[in-house]
Amino acid sequence: MDLFTLNVTVALVNLTCGLMCLTIWLNQRQERCLVFWGGGMMIYGALAAWYRYRPADAIEMAVGYSLLEIAVVLIWLGFRAFDGHGSPPKWLLALPMAPIAACLTVGVLSHNWEWANKVTLVVHCMIVIAQATDVVRGRLQRIGPRALAAYSVYAMALSTMAPALLQIWLGDGNTAQNLIPFADLAVTIVFTMSVIAMVGERDFRQLMRVARSDPLTGVLNRAGLSAAVAECLSDSALVLFDLDYFKAINDTYGHDSGDAVLRQFTQRAAA
Repeated sequence: MDLFTLNVTVALVNLTCGLMCLTIWLNQRQERCLVFWGGGMMIYGALAAWYRYRPADAIEMAVGYSLLEIAVVLIWLGFRAFDGHGSPPKWLLALPMAPIAACLTVGVLSHNWEWANKVTLVVHCMIVIAQATDVVRGRLQRIGPRALAAYSVYAMALSTMAPALLQIWLGDGNTAQNLIPFADLAVTIVFTMSVIAMVGERDFRQLMRVARSDPLTGVLNRAGLSAAVAECLSDSALVLFDLDYFKAINDTYGHDSGDAVLRQFTQRAAA
């Protein structure tokens, strides 16, 4: 496969995977993370189509890296949304401006645009490493969809950084041009499948939790109790409680008050 066809393939794969995430989101509007991931991959796809013919000018390269940071931040926000974080910090939203700001600062002060180009690459690498580290740190286990998605972000970071370092620091442009599309193609597919499986796994856990819980108090129902007993490997016991005069509470204050008493009791018992 020639390099042009490979770059077109990478662009189409990124765009398709991004569109897949957005399509799933249309049926699961509560999963905002899919919007961020889909948008980030579509930006990656657009940049992949352009990367082979990118200009050599330092400022235009910095603009390209700033556009790439938008995709990085979107994918980062996707993981934050999945983990239930609130509004993103302002510094995270400002990261896309870092490459162009670093390039202009170094270029104007030193009048050495080759060094400005190198500093821009270093800034980009630092942002990608920070994103990957934050994602890996948020995994709950060493294996599984979340862990695989986290590791694929690291792989995505390395696939972007290593070839770029070869090109800018060692002048090995041919290796960079061949490594980036191959690495990006594999990582994009793994990442997309991982995040979709990650959302599906969480939805399944929530469904099982609802199916095994009493909707009023949140404690285990009969199905949940049976499953808990079956999964328990150590000795266990069953404790029965009788709430004295509970009927009088319902008759005197109404069933809503009785429900509140049940919820309060289960919370104290659980504690």
